[in-house]
Amino acid sequence: VVDNAKDMPDVKETDWFAGDVVDFATARGIVNGVALPDGSRVFDGYGRTSRGMFVAMLHNLELNPEAASEGSLADVPSDAFYADAAAWALEEGILSGVDMPDGSKQFQGGAAVTREQVAVFLMRYAEALGMDVSAGAEIGFPDAGEVSGFAKEAMSWAVAEGLFKGDDVTGELNPTDGAARAEVAAVLMRFINLMYA
Repeated sequence: VVDNAKDMPDVKETDWFAGDVVDFATARGIVNGVALPDGSRVFDGYGRTSRGMFVAMLHNLELNPEAASEGSLADVPSDAFYADAAAWALEEGILSGVDMPDGSKQFQGGAAVTREQVAVFLMRYAEALGMDVSAGAEIGFPDAGEVSGFAKEAMSWAVAEGLFKGDDVTGELNPTDGAARAEVAAVLMRFINLMYA
């Protein structure tokens, strides 16, 4: 067994995600860090996660398979760091795109991924892997009513499987809030543990 965990210079011992989350995510290549101008990489655990970043993390988890087709959503630049991941996710049914007023769909890779979008992406990914996604639980959080219609089933599944936990202080799920990179890494760690449970 080889420990491939990477040392991330910006992670302090006092950060809640120091240790298990960083080691787990970097050892599996799920999170490769954010590149700085000098070529070094940082974990940026408190930084926001974009939709492109999250789909790239799932793509990394699958060891970056190539999509059979180069087709993607119209707003994905061919040179975007997430271009291959978006094409793969679209092909696998993990990504369907955001409905636009003109009837088209966009990826909006630079937009912040919300916690409920993470649940939807993960449930579709689990389905693509052939996992049982029939579990469901009442979303018994104080702000359960804020979960969007498109995400209710996925969030119910994610809560049932223990992928999402309420805020330590308020107990809220914050479904429409953005998710920090460390939060997403922690959810992916729980998801992978679920895969091998």
